Amino acid sequence: MKVSSVFVGVIHCPAGRHRTFLEWHDLDHRPANLGEIPHMFHSARWIAPPESLASREVGAEWPLEDSGQYLLTYWSTASPQQLKPDMFLLRDRLAALGRCQPMKRDFTIPWREYAHPVRAYVAPRLGFSPDAVPFLPHDGVVLTVGREPDDGGTWAAEYDREILPGLFASGSVIAAITLMTTASTGQPGFVHLNYVRGTPTDAQEIIRAGVGAKPAIDFRASYVPQHWSEPSYYE
Repeated sequence: MKVSSVFVGVIHCPAGRHRTFLEWHDLDHRPANLGEIPHMFHSARWIAPPESLASREVGAEWPLEDSGQYLLTYWSTASPQQLKPDMFLLRDRLAALGRCQPMKRDFTIPWREYAHPVRAYVAPRLGFSPDAVPFLPHDGVVLTVGREPDDGGTWAAEYDREILPGLFASGSVIAAITLMTTASTGQPGFVHLNYVRGTPTDAQEIIRAGVGAKPAIDFRASYVPQHWSEPSYYE
C-alpha cells in the first residue's frame, strides 16, 4: 500500500463554533498540512448527522462521554513515528504565525490515533487497487475502534477472508482499511474505516451484524462527508 500511517481523530465543537472550525480546517489547516508535509498526500472530514448519534455503539472501555460530531483523517507515506512529530512541528509554526487560535477554542480532539495500516481492500466488482480506498466516491464512513480477541490472529484472518467479502457482497460496503493501534489493555487495538454507499447508519447495522461479538468494540459510529461551504447540522 502507498499509505504507511493515518492520523484519525474525532472532533467536538461547542455550540456556536462549528462554522469557524470548518472554515479554519478546510481553508487553512488542511492546505498547510498537505502542502508543507512532503509525505502527506490526502485528508478528509466527515460529520455525524444528529439522527445517527442514537445508533452509536460505545463499549465499557471507551473513555469518552462525548465523542464529538466530526471524524478527520490525514494520510501519509511515512511511519506513524514520523507523521506525529511532523504534524506537531507544523502546528507550532502555524501557532507562531497566529494561525492556530481555533484549537481548544473552537474544537477539541477527544480521541486520536497515529495508526499503522495493515490491510486494505476494495470491493472486487469495482476493480481498484487498495491504494484507491480513500479516494473512492462514497456516501459515508463507518468508524470502528476495537480490540482483537486473544486468539493468535484467528479472528483477524476470519475478518479478512470471510467477513469482509460478505460485507462487500451486501453492496453497502465498497472499501475497507484496517489500522493497528496501541491498546491500553495490551490487546491488539484496531481501527476499521469502512467506506459505504447508501445510508451510513444502515451500513453500520450490516457491519455490526457481520463482524459479530468476538472483537471487543469500544466505539462504532457512522458519518457522512462534509465540506466547509455546506451548513453544519449543529449550527
